[in-house]
Amino acid sequence: DEEKPEGAENESVEQLAFADRIILNKCDLIGASAETKVGGDGACKEVDEAAAGDGAEAAGSSEEAKKDALEKLEERIKGINPHAPIIRAEYSKVDPKQLLNLGAFELQRVLEMDPEFLNQDPGDHVHDDTVSSVSWSMKGLELNMNKLDQWVGSLMQDLGTELYRYKGVLAVKGCEEKYVFQGVDMLFSGGL
Repeated sequence: DEEKPEGAENESVEQLAFADRIILNKCDLIGASAETKVGGDGACKEVDEAAAGDGAEAAGSSEEAKKDALEKLEERIKGINPHAPIIRAEYSKVDPKQLLNLGAFELQRVLEMDPEFLNQDPGDHVHDDTVSSVSWSMKGLELNMNKLDQWVGSLMQDLGTELYRYKGVLAVKGCEEKYVFQGVDMLFSGGL
């Protein structure tokens, strides 16, 4: 639904439109939130994940809401690409037989969606300049958990609506396990 600059492609819509399989991942996270607990000494604690709502009655309505949300999302996806099967997944677990050696690409289907597909000048394809990527790798660095939480909090507060997708694995001082985090916009989850 996002408006793109003049001439720029909507990358997510374009990828959906030309996909021969669509993996709808993280279906288990609809209606859930995650929070990392940090002790006063900076030591890492358990990560709690709680579904929205309390008790069995709320869990039942929560499951209905989750089902409805997934169905609405799938309807939107089918509006962009009615041909590609949608595979629901949790933790990216998908049977490889659903993805490999299918011979699923059909040029005729692509030409029906975009008759000029084979006649395009590569210079005509313009990417969205507002999407970029940054990565860091610092061997031997261990982060202070309290400072990490403060930095992530201020990053989300200052740039949350501009953060498209972020993820990482960090070594945290005093923790044997790695801290794994991910997020989209201002939705963030992380833990050991």
